Amino acid sequence: MDGATTRPDPDPGDLRTRLRAYFFAVRLTRRGVFPVVLVLSFLGVFLAVRALAPTGLDGRPHPLTLLLAGAKVAPLIRDGEWWRVPASLFLHAGALHLAVNCVGAYFLAQLAENVFGTSRATLLFLWGGAAGAVASAVGSRLASVGASGAVFALLGALVVFAAARRRAIPPPLRRILLGGVLLWLAVGLWQGDSGTVDHAAHLGGLAAGALLSLAFGGDLPVFSLAPRPAPRPLRVLAVASVLVALLGLALAFRGLVAGPGPARPSLSTLTLGRAGVPVPRDWPHGRLSGACHEDPAPVGDLLRAGGVVCFRDPYGTLFLVGRAADVLGGTTLDPVLTFEYGLRAPLRRVEGDVVTRTLPIDRRWAVALVGYAAVERRYDDFLRAVVDGVVISPAPPR
Repeated sequence: MDGATTRPDPDPGDLRTRLRAYFFAVRLTRRGVFPVVLVLSFLGVFLAVRALAPTGLDGRPHPLTLLLAGAKVAPLIRDGEWWRVPASLFLHAGALHLAVNCVGAYFLAQLAENVFGTSRATLLFLWGGAAGAVASAVGSRLASVGASGAVFALLGALVVFAAARRRAIPPPLRRILLGGVLLWLAVGLWQGDSGTVDHAAHLGGLAAGALLSLAFGGDLPVFSLAPRPAPRPLRVLAVASVLVALLGLALAFRGLVAGPGPARPSLSTLTLGRAGVPVPRDWPHGRLSGACHEDPAPVGDLLRAGGVVCFRDPYGTLFLVGRAADVLGGTTLDPVLTFEYGLRAPLRRVEGDVVTRTLPIDRRWAVALVGYAAVERRYDDFLRAVVDGVVISPAPPR
């Protein structure tokens, strides 16, 4: 017919490609429960810590709050406080830290749940976060908190997925997925340069997530038309991991409410004139000058060089050893108030929320324990061991 226009027949291959991209996008953007649970758990733990935290003299949360609540601290983890590994994933240092991790966890957990399924995403978060905490503990003695290691585990898994299955992902969606994930990776690494979050936790979580992604295989929910449950062993493992994390949080909150367990450092004997005095073997030591500056030189050499030697534990408590005049701040020492002449209990002094317990050994030497009142009871057994272990040799005959 004259004037009629003809339209080309649709290309079946192009139509299949469009439909495939559409259904993949639908599966990739489904809203699930897992990211909501994560964000609510972050918020709940943050509010609970604020409500239960001891307060300082200024009415604000005590400086030791995060340590008491389960922060990652390498020496304490080595001492058996394993629960700090899962608990530290849900702790945050402030509102901004919390907000950043909530946004990252929600976005990446949503993608991870749609790609891998709820059970695998749960394992990625908990195991990857634990790997980040362990890597951080190996690389640093400093305390740290936050879900960044776990968020990086989700990142690592998604990067490996997008790279390994790139032929199965429609090109436009592959670029969006990989671009978004790499953007979060760059932001996270840049944030690490600020000094607020250590790189060890990021890199440990990233590596763990990548390895777990490879271990999950290719039978993933994102490629199935209807969501299918994960294999039973994976579901059991995910539930067990959640229970372990809940137990860790319970133990952390017990420490926050009741205080930390007793300090039981191994002791070695230090010779001070005629006295042998037990000192912590494993606490880092150094010179006291305003703060405790770590120095690997032998304690005896530091004492001979003058000044006060300090030993520092993870809670910031200092055990001081030195000349009596230096340790006691120039106070004139009554010989009666010394261990040599009968004193068997440390002298206690309180200034604000800091407690100092001093034990003059003799006229020349003294030791002292200085720390926050909130953790004073933690060191009762330690001080008792120090007092019981002091030995003074008799004076040589004249």
